Amino acid sequence: MKIFRIIPLLLFIATGILAAGRALRWPVDLAPSITGTFGEQRGQYFHSGIDVKTEGRTGHSVYAVEGGYLYSTTAQSRGYGNSLILSHGDIFSQYAHLDSFVEGSVRLNTLMEVIKILYENEVENFIFRKTKIYFKKGDLIGKSGETGSGPPHLHFALRETGGVVNPLKFVKVSDGEAPVIRAITFCVEKNGSTVYSETVAVNKTWRGFRPEKKVFYAREGDRCFIKLSCFDRVASQNRCAVYKILFLEEDAPIYEIDFARYQWADSSMAKYIFDSSIPTFAGESLYTYFLCKRRGNTFSRIIAQDNGYITPKDKRRNFIIKVFDYAGNETTVEFSLEKHRADARDPSEGFAKIPSSKHTTLADASGRFAFSIPKGSLEHDAMMKILVIPENETVKKLISAGIITAKDASVVYAVHPFDQLYRRNAHVSIKRPDFISKEEANNILIYHSFEHTGHSGLLTVYNRVKDSFEAGTRANGYFFLVRDSKPPLILLPPFQDCITDSGPFRVLRLYFADDLSGINSKSIWVFIDGMKYPATFDYDRNWAEANLPQKAISRGVHHLFVRVKDRANNESCARSLLAF
Repeated sequence: MKIFRIIPLLLFIATGILAAGRALRWPVDLAPSITGTFGEQRGQYFHSGIDVKTEGRTGHSVYAVEGGYLYSTTAQSRGYGNSLILSHGDIFSQYAHLDSFVEGSVRLNTLMEVIKILYENEVENFIFRKTKIYFKKGDLIGKSGETGSGPPHLHFALRETGGVVNPLKFVKVSDGEAPVIRAITFCVEKNGSTVYSETVAVNKTWRGFRPEKKVFYAREGDRCFIKLSCFDRVASQNRCAVYKILFLEEDAPIYEIDFARYQWADSSMAKYIFDSSIPTFAGESLYTYFLCKRRGNTFSRIIAQDNGYITPKDKRRNFIIKVFDYAGNETTVEFSLEKHRADARDPSEGFAKIPSSKHTTLADASGRFAFSIPKGSLEHDAMMKILVIPENETVKKLISAGIITAKDASVVYAVHPFDQLYRRNAHVSIKRPDFISKEEANNILIYHSFEHTGHSGLLTVYNRVKDSFEAGTRANGYFFLVRDSKPPLILLPPFQDCITDSGPFRVLRLYFADDLSGINSKSIWVFIDGMKYPATFDYDRNWAEANLPQKAISRGVHHLFVRVKDRANNESCARSLLAF
């Protein structure tokens, strides 16, 4: 239950722009180190601040970066968790994932604990409209934590008129490490879809970053664009997004993007900036950027000539890409584009035209795989094709790791292009193969993956009438069936320190792991001394939490029983004596 309606983002709009040269205090008494930068992709949205490293621990003091009045607080089980916003007149500063709020003379932490109890731990926005609580620059406002999403860290953001601004503009972070470029993907687009792509590794040499292939070829008139896979580090080992990218021909700019700030209207543009189908390369996590302005992209921080697209000409075209972090460190890579001979193969061969205004179904030659695109699901008219392959890299890794055998996986169906965007679900259907019996069909999932990525099990239904497995998806890629016969893993005391006191509750934390289908959060049963207690599962950290009333669960020795299933209905049970 929410105690206030969701506050529109415009309520955060201040009355002026951040003054140039303004210096803010670092929000914690730790050496400045960042695990996530401003503008990174978070689902379909941009990251609105920076993630401050707290050494993997909770409880660090968090301070006001500048004098200001308390504007609002939130307390949620997901998202920002415990969060506090200060108003500084022309800006707002936000501090999220707090373990607790400052107590002080106003007894803020006590107030929030009472409100959380009254409203079932979900406080959307508690706005201090009349009560004026002032914090001076450097005053304690709370303790860092891990509430909401992610491991221990502090999310720190600055909101300005109409949007958000990069905090690195106003806080000092020592950064002497330049961004790293790992790959270039050369693409050809037709009718708004990628009909050809070629990814080339980029290696660091004594002469700088060099692609393994320096010259790309396309037919005359082909509409080409580039994807760049890269990352940055900001005083930590975590891989972050970069600050700025310049794409030039000789010295003439073709495409430029930066993350100095962005408007609220830009916040959902992340899917047009980042290619979610290439989140890793050669085993490394990174960010892959479209260096073109595709249909639907209205991000205000882009300057582009012909929307960043390039075409071959009679003479070789030479290009350079420059990547910057906020400290000004620069990395460059160069490549060229030449024209194919006249008889070069059409890269769109085999692709079918898919109108966004009609329901369309694609199928492989055998009819065992079908991909249905409902009317209006596509952002625009597109081109797609289906390929059948024996197995992909993901299946090979599952077999080599001993998670499955070769007899547990179907052939793999690839739906191209992998970077296609959808407004709502398309539908996948795979006929039941002979190695899966009808008796076990209800426990089989359709799995999805991209190149060089892990797998994810889709919400799958077995249609007995059609004898097929069906699922929805918002992305193209690889699709296959896998038999999962291994139960999940439960980690119990004494292997984990899993009890902490929080207000009127004793919080029991248990760790679960499943290498294939994943944990079924609705299946978790936690019994203490024969009494069942509700538990919530955190997919970010693979743990379940049960709030045990301290009045009911006294200190001493108790009997714990846990049951959990994975999404393929394999079950694990464990029991232990728990002392706290």
